[in-house]
Amino acid sequence: MTDPRGANNHAQPPPDEGRRRGRREAPILSYGPIAQHARRLRQARVAAGSPSYKVVGKGAQMSESQACEIASPAKRLPTAQQCAAFLTSVKQNGTPITNWCADHAEYERRAALFRPDLAGVKDRPALRAAAAAALAADGVTDQVLLQRRADAAQHPVPKELPGPVPCDEDLLAEACTDAALLWRVYLGGCSPDDVLHWRSHLDRLPPEPHPAPPPAARKPPVPRRTALLAGAAVLIGAGLAAGGYVLGAGEDGARTGGLPGRGATGTSPPPISPPAGGPAAVELDALIAAAELAQDTTGGTAHVDFVLTTFGPAPTYDGIVSEVTEELDWSPNGPGRRVVTGTGAPANPDPLPPGPPRYAAGPPSTDPAQLQHVLEGLRKPGGVTVLLLGVADLCDTYPLRQAERIAVLRMLRAAPDLQYTGKTTVEKLGLPGKAFSADTADGVRETLVFDQRDGRVLSHETLRRQADRTYLLARRVIYLRSTWDDLRD
Repeated sequence: MTDPRGANNHAQPPPDEGRRRGRREAPILSYGPIAQHARRLRQARVAAGSPSYKVVGKGAQMSESQACEIASPAKRLPTAQQCAAFLTSVKQNGTPITNWCADHAEYERRAALFRPDLAGVKDRPALRAAAAAALAADGVTDQVLLQRRADAAQHPVPKELPGPVPCDEDLLAEACTDAALLWRVYLGGCSPDDVLHWRSHLDRLPPEPHPAPPPAARKPPVPRRTALLAGAAVLIGAGLAAGGYVLGAGEDGARTGGLPGRGATGTSPPPISPPAGGPAAVELDALIAAAELAQDTTGGTAHVDFVLTTFGPAPTYDGIVSEVTEELDWSPNGPGRRVVTGTGAPANPDPLPPGPPRYAAGPPSTDPAQLQHVLEGLRKPGGVTVLLLGVADLCDTYPLRQAERIAVLRMLRAAPDLQYTGKTTVEKLGLPGKAFSADTADGVRETLVFDQRDGRVLSHETLRRQADRTYLLARRVIYLRSTWDDLRD
């Protein structure tokens, strides 16, 4: 018997160049048994030469719209008799129609899992438990949910669902939000029509006595830049930690890094002064406008290459202690790899399983408020510098898409202490950028440089204040490549 589970991807049969004119098919973007069944019917139609739905309906003794609905996943699963009439009309010559009828019973069983009787469900915890039971019965794991979430984020939000796609933490949280619950059942296998079944019951439930706690932000096990420089720290020795600066970690384990276009020595940037007329907001508005006009990156494979340079020893920082280059390639649905070269680097290449790296700080939300909540949870409180470090954490593993870059810029625009520190050209890239900085009370300045053409992060830098109130470069990260495509390096 043909496996009725089918493929979970959204690939559609290629259109036949000679196909007759007729009703256009809507793409199948949902998941689960009804969507998989619809794809299988469409494949049967393509195998028969792609007859129009008007022709199929006439042969099946039904209307054109009914024939099209049978091969669409928005409604309930069509009956076995309807499928038999559809297949007879397209002269299915692959799997015998009798086998299709046998498979249809399994599709029906699985589809019923996602449209259960919810009359006895009296509160939200019970509804969440019902959703978890439906997904478990169809074998949908958290990993499958996250892979489908990454895929769904690349498509428009269905009208039956609240947007945008929730972050990983909310989607998988035991006490998730109402919006995340609806996304969970949709990604688990509900058709869009099934989502309305869950949504109508959710609307009838009384509010919870106490609001659910905010989702706990995932914290990367170890900052990657700290791990990359562990070998370098051993080579350098304790003598380079003079003045309270320890290579490989900043305050509270935070990463440190300097301004592009200058070495460890050179003219120090001016101290950040109080805002005058909001120059940071003006410049961020210009970046947001540029990002909205820029072409978005596409594809299913992420590529992030960066070079991390550490300067030392303290307090002069007049030499390069280490320079490490990392090349990261990963895909939600296939294996990836991580290649590290440079001072104190571990053995490479390092193969990665499908999905984002386990130390990833994302994927990022496109809601600026939710994005800020997650980034603040990754590090100890510390004002706007925490947001700058959090954005750098994201960029270490995720090529930010257009909507995500705009969310980052809007989040920073609302930060009261962020300062615009001028235009610059990023070393190694030769690209024009705009620098935004924030100082901590203990003399650390964090700086992000954004590409003025599309809002992409070009570099992350940290400087340390000296006794004469000047700043010296301690660490710098330059993002050599940050993009999505369909090519595996």
